[in-house]
Amino acid sequence: MKKLKIKGITGTPVFLTRWRGYLDAKRQIVTTEGERWDSNYIQKVLCSCNSFTSGIYRDLETQTFEQHKQSAELVIEYLGLTAYLKAPEPQAGGMTKSVQKRSAARIATVKPNLRKRLSEVQTALADIEEGIGRAVNETGLTKRAAASLTGRKLQAYLHGAALVLHLPSDTNFTVTPEFDAEADYRLRHADNDGARKAILTKIAKEAERNEVVS
Repeated sequence: MKKLKIKGITGTPVFLTRWRGYLDAKRQIVTTEGERWDSNYIQKVLCSCNSFTSGIYRDLETQTFEQHKQSAELVIEYLGLTAYLKAPEPQAGGMTKSVQKRSAARIATVKPNLRKRLSEVQTALADIEEGIGRAVNETGLTKRAAASLTGRKLQAYLHGAALVLHLPSDTNFTVTPEFDAEADYRLRHADNDGARKAILTKIAKEAERNEVVS
């Protein structure tokens, strides 16, 4: 993963951030209540982290939009194909022999093509699952890296402030975003992703059964 650049968080040496905390505490603009620390600087840094996180999930939405759209279309097509291929053959009652022959010939021609298309749909769904999964994982790693950078920056700031306030310097700051962009992204696509995963799970189980039989 490439080195992150986050406005308001990266680019400032740690010693300067620590010095900022020291000066803010001297000016009495850092407040503490139990384990809770607060200042305008802390809020500014947290807002920068939240803004960055929201931005990368907007980018993820754009990046995977077409894949999600195609996935929904392929799921519908898959269900239609499997329903047709599993349907019983039409009864010959009331048909002339020539009509029966034409019907049998049409089915004999159509079904192999449909099975071929079904295989293509299955492969496409698997590729989409892999592509979306990779994009989501990469974005999640970036989100956690941003939270880690933010936490280290605020720890340095609080270390400087703690020197003035005569509090323990082993301050710890865990960054938790106000809005969980990842959960929101997953929720928006839950039905689509669930349908795709269910189909792929079914395909995998059928493949396992076929291997056992063979």
